[in-house]
Amino acid sequence: MTPVTGGPVLTAVVGRRFTTGRTRFGDRPENLEYARTHAAQAGVALLPGLTDGTAVNSFEDMSAGLLAASAESRERGAAEHTGPAPGARPVDLLVLAHAAPDAVPTTLAAAAIAERIPGDPMVLGVTEQGRATPFTALRLVSGHWRRHGHRRAVVMVFDQSFTPYANDVPDTWHVDGDAAVLLDLEAGPAGAAGSYEIHQEHGLAPGAAPRRLRAMLVAADPGGTGRVLVGSGIGADWVPDSRGPVLRAPAGRPATGALGLLPGLPPGDGPGPLLLADYDGELGDLSLCRIEGTGT
Repeated sequence: MTPVTGGPVLTAVVGRRFTTGRTRFGDRPENLEYARTHAAQAGVALLPGLTDGTAVNSFEDMSAGLLAASAESRERGAAEHTGPAPGARPVDLLVLAHAAPDAVPTTLAAAAIAERIPGDPMVLGVTEQGRATPFTALRLVSGHWRRHGHRRAVVMVFDQSFTPYANDVPDTWHVDGDAAVLLDLEAGPAGAAGSYEIHQEHGLAPGAAPRRLRAMLVAADPGGTGRVLVGSGIGADWVPDSRGPVLRAPAGRPATGALGLLPGLPPGDGPGPLLLADYDGELGDLSLCRIEGTGT
């Protein structure tokens, strides 16, 4: 498959984890009615205690935290966050990406976020892509960038641990805590530090995925100079030892995954590329993102 290349350049990455919830799910009768309706349709039970003041983090809550963290990082001149603040230049494209839809149905995250950032952005969503979610979102950005001539895009990726339903989910999609990542992308020349390529393969059985990952790493970084960051869908022995230490995201982050490692590793601070990878065993999707470094 031909990779999507050129156009958007990653200029800033902000990540946050969230503990204390801000939205009391049971305070809105509409939340409870929505959950009851869908639970009945799916034949699952609701979690007990939804009306006892349970506080959760909606996507809107987490997006507000991301924008605040982005502004604070620039005010204090944090070296790990570069590029313009969210209030600087108009945003042409806003993409919200999550492995599952927002569990709080009465919050309109897309509309609320679009109001908080400059410009009048086109808003797109990516969901139910499992561990491929952030890679698909970046691929979507590249495609729309060329088609519409965008100059700036913001991608927000969410992992939300709350669900009102008492149903089991596959281990690969289990979410352990709330987390979100903001990616800020601006127009830049092909090959610039922070530019990226997305490679994805679908329908791969778990036994075939390690070999394909090794081949994708060689194709994306023949010299082996890049640093490898992986989500928890990548097995411990999938990356050859010759690649050096592999940075691994903790389990329970199906969407943010390897992206959550980026805030401490700004693109362009080393001679080789950053190589982010994850595999979804339920869907058979293997994804790799190559982010250009300064010396490649």
